[in-house]
Amino acid sequence: MITITIHKVTKRLGIAVNGGADTRQVAVRIKEIIPGGSAAKTGQGLRVEQQILQINTTSLKGLKHKEAVAIIKSAFDSPEKTMTIIVVDPEEEEEEDY
Repeated sequence: MITITIHKVTKRLGIAVNGGADTRQVAVRIKEIIPGGSAAKTGQGLRVEQQILQINTTSLKGLKHKEAVAIIKSAFDSPEKTMTIIVVDPEEEEEEDY
């Protein structure tokens, strides 16, 4: 697991995700890191295909896609100047029950 702090230096987080409990890929994963967004500028260690386990103190395990996206958006839109993402690289994942 890797804990990454993203500093909100732009108006956009700049990540796209796929997956969720209501999809064929139940784990929420980073699909794209968009150049110019806060994730690309300050999220050192973020990579496409990493599984997002947690946003700040909220686990994404078992959430539907729209629920996970809402939590990510809410964390970025909050007044705090940073947000924390806990991810795991695909090659380090263990089989988990969802």
